[in-house]
Amino acid sequence: MEEISHPRILSGLVVRDAIREKLASQVSTFLTPPTLMIIQVGDREDSNTYIREKINFGASIGMEVKVKKLKETITEAELEEEIHVHNTDTSVTGIIVQLPLPVHISKHILEHIKPLKDVDCLTAYHEERLKNGDVRSAPATARAIRTLLEYYTIPVASRHIVIVGRSRLVGGPTATLLRLSGAKVSVIHRQTENPKAISQSADVLVVACGVPQLITEEWINPSLHTVVVDVGIHRTETGLVGDVDFDRVKGSVSAISPVPGGVGPLTVASLFEHLVSTHVQSLV
Repeated sequence: MEEISHPRILSGLVVRDAIREKLASQVSTFLTPPTLMIIQVGDREDSNTYIREKINFGASIGMEVKVKKLKETITEAELEEEIHVHNTDTSVTGIIVQLPLPVHISKHILEHIKPLKDVDCLTAYHEERLKNGDVRSAPATARAIRTLLEYYTIPVASRHIVIVGRSRLVGGPTATLLRLSGAKVSVIHRQTENPKAISQSADVLVVACGVPQLITEEWINPSLHTVVVDVGIHRTETGLVGDVDFDRVKGSVSAISPVPGGVGPLTVASLFEHLVSTHVQSLV
C-alpha cells in the first residue's frame, strides 16, 4: 500500500479563530458581557498555562476572566464555601474549578457548582443530560472534537469511530456525543482485547489515552484512509507531543490533527462558546 505522503492537517487554530470572530461579534451586542470565574487551587505551572490561554481568549472577545487562586492546603469544606460565594454572585456567568486538584480534594467538589454555571459541564447533572440527548451538556473537549470534524466536513453519521480512552472528562462524553451524531462508536481502554485490531477498523480514530505517542502506524489500516484526532499533549525533552506518534502515523492516514495546534486551542474556544450561550440563556 502506497503511503499518503501529505495527509490533510486538521488545524484547530483555524477553527478557533473563526469561532473567536463570531463570539467577539456576539459579545459586542451585550449590555453587560459574561464573566468567567476560574478557581485555582495551588500553583501548578501547567494549570497556569491553561489559565493564561483562557484569560487571553476571553480578552480577545471582550469578556472578563477572573482568577481566584487558593492555597494548596485549602480544605474541601473551604473550597466548597468558595464555590458557593460565586454561585450566588449574579455578576458571575460561569465557574471553573481548574483541574487537576490536590490529592486531598475529591473531584466530587465539582458537584457543588450550580448546574447553570458549570460551563465545563463536568457535573453529574450535565453528564445525565448528555446521555439523554442534550448535546449542549457535552464538555468542551468533546465539543471541540465534533466541531473540528464538522469544520473539515468529515462525515460522522454511520461511520465507525474508535475512541482510545474512556475518561469521564474526554473519552466517555466524546463517545456519547458522537453516538448522538449517528456514529457507530467503539471505545478502547486498558482492558480491551485486541485493541489494535479494533483501531485498524476505524474510519475516524480519536485518541485521548494520556500516553505519549502510544499510537503508531501499527494501529492504522492505510486502506481505510483513516482520520486521526489526537487529544493528548505531553511535554518531553524534544518538545510537545501527543498521544499519537505523528511522524510514524502521518504516512498511513488521510487527515490528522497536530499537537500542538489541534484540539487544544479549539477546546478553549468551545468553552467560551458554551459560556456565551449560558449568558444568553440567563437573559431570557
